[in-house]
Amino acid sequence: MLANITAAATVAIMADTMADLFDLIERAVTDARLMKSAANNIRDLLQADGSRDAVVFESVNELVQRAARDELNDRFFKTFSLGTGALRGRPIG
Repeated sequence: MLANITAAATVAIMADTMADLFDLIERAVTDARLMKSAANNIRDLLQADGSRDAVVFESVNELVQRAARDELNDRFFKTFSLGTGALRGRPIG
């Protein structure tokens, strides 16, 4: 669907649809079907710079449209911090 639309038009469509998606997410929180932390993390992901990617949007949108609340809660209930991945540089000094 979005593949045949110019880049500028894609951003406009996603912004309109994203507002609808945020409304659905907020309703799910209000109905106690979606954890508030999951909703916040979903919004953060979708609003992050560079995340206006159709694949990211469509993946989240599909889960919301299917009312896959357990899966959304499982995927987004918290973020985790990545450390240095056990990579260490030489000590300074």
